[in-house]
Amino acid sequence: MSYDDRLQRRTDRFVWACALAFGVFAIHRTHGATPPAATPSAAARVATPAATTATATPAATYRQECGDCHVAYPPQLLPATAWGQIITGLDRHFGVDASLEPATAAAISAWLARSAASGRSSRGSREDDEGGAGAAVRPGDASLRITTTPWFVREHREVPVSTWGRAAIGSASNCAACHTDAKQGRFSERALRIPK
Repeated sequence: MSYDDRLQRRTDRFVWACALAFGVFAIHRTHGATPPAATPSAAARVATPAATTATATPAATYRQECGDCHVAYPPQLLPATAWGQIITGLDRHFGVDASLEPATAAAISAWLARSAASGRSSRGSREDDEGGAGAAVRPGDASLRITTTPWFVREHREVPVSTWGRAAIGSASNCAACHTDAKQGRFSERALRIPK
């Protein structure tokens, strides 16, 4: 299979995934805007997001809640202070209201703080060698946008600015457009496919 064929297949899968994600997002937003069910039997049949996430681990809850709209970025990509600012500002999350139930936000925030970049260098780690996020930034980095951190800029320095504007990519924050293993929190160069 030629490179162009593989690239076209990847682009087709990405377009399909975007359409599916948009549909799920629309259903999620519509469900959240509907009034509560009038009868207890109907309410019992509908699982609320809070009930669904109450039994899940904080990591699974993070992947579910944040992964509905974008890749659930690995916590190592930002320091705990940045994650804390993001969680407390979910009502204005990069121009979108991404508010969560307080208990869900608290659980995710605590997990992100435990799992965030620690300031240690990721150089020499097995994850880094295989394309893992490692400790991508230092706690002193002030950016809340992963795409503006020194680590991200350094890792993507060879990518022309025009590439980010391609229809199949859209922006630098759409990791899954090029990194086929982004949903697993890996960013291996072996799994890198840049759509045309």
